[in-house]
Amino acid sequence: MERRDLTRVYVCPSCQSHTPHTVRAQNGNVYAIVCNQCRMGSLVKGEALRQHHVQWEEELRQILDSLHDWPRQGGGGDGKSPP
Repeated sequence: MERRDLTRVYVCPSCQSHTPHTVRAQNGNVYAIVCNQCRMGSLVKGEALRQHHVQWEEELRQILDSLHDWPRQGGGGDGKSPP
């Protein structure tokens, strides 16, 4: 169960962005959410909302891990090779 005013990343059907959405209400396993970008409301099943947020967290983790490894792979723009 998602708490009211909890923020979850979801694909907005109106603006087509993967943006934070705020949970506004719940009826059983259906949640009323509002896009924090365009303010459009949507109804979504709880499992779909949770699954999309978990996928987004995993993608973010992979991006952050790759940035952590970037200097060791020759990134950083200083022109120097890693030791």
